[in-house]
Amino acid sequence: PSEAVMERLRRYLAATARAGLVRPGADPDAVTHLLVAALFSHGLLPPMMPGRFPGGPAASFERCVDLILDGIRPEPEEVSR
Repeated sequence: PSEAVMERLRRYLAATARAGLVRPGADPDAVTHLLVAALFSHGLLPPMMPGRFPGGPAASFERCVDLILDGIRPEPEEVSR
């Protein structure tokens, strides 16, 4: 993605942090890099290593995004504050 797309994603993540929708301390820059890295790797690697993507790149990408989101999801008591 272009720098502009990455910056919009970073700003969105920063806004969600300010709104208390992500775990306190979640770094918007780091989360942006993780999401973009997952996107790129799932766009580039499946043709080179199809055995690593038995369910297809979309299913694998979805699992990676789920892991990233689980890592920034606030605990229930953090949301209620």
